[in-house]
Amino acid sequence: MRRRGTILLKMRVIEIGCETYRNYSESKSGLVFQYAVPPFEGMAYGKDWIPQMKYLVLGAFLTGGAALVAVSAAEPPSSEPPVYRPLTSDLMNEVIQPRHIKLWQAGKNADWDYAEYARRNLQGAFRRWSSAIPDYKGQKTADLAEAFTAEPLAQLEAAIKAKDVAAFKTAYGTLTDGCNNCHQSTDHKMVVIKVPAADAFPDQDFTAR
Repeated sequence: MRRRGTILLKMRVIEIGCETYRNYSESKSGLVFQYAVPPFEGMAYGKDWIPQMKYLVLGAFLTGGAALVAVSAAEPPSSEPPVYRPLTSDLMNEVIQPRHIKLWQAGKNADWDYAEYARRNLQGAFRRWSSAIPDYKGQKTADLAEAFTAEPLAQLEAAIKAKDVAAFKTAYGTLTDGCNNCHQSTDHKMVVIKVPAADAFPDQDFTAR
């Protein structure tokens, strides 16, 4: 393609691997291209375009005039995956609420080994929430968890050790009330938790052993 006054820029690196800046020139269709190419690790020979290159300056000289073009190549995309940063709602729906349900399923069926396992998991989930999101709506999440769940979880532990279904149900109700009180104190009164009315995990057996 040869048109007067038009410069066709075909970027072609003809040598790479120098330790210092070097100039290269190439003549095509009556044009003289000069390349100022900085060395970059990982470049290969004879490539039409090097994505890693940050700067490529070409001087294109024509009879009766000159043009200077500066081209900045885009940075290569990062190979690292983005970091997942959960919100409080993510942890409540995906981590805490399922454990709250499983704790009930185990306790009401007197599956005490699993009930204590679920209780510890729920307690740990509140701690991980406090670690992942230390502050929520101007309040310390560790303080919220302590205020609304610490005592009910201790009551549940005692009921499970005693293998007392009635005491377990009472403590579970207190824990559930604590969850709702926490929601109200953080302007989430629309989120109302209750004692499960049905088996939400049909693929798991909570029969006492």
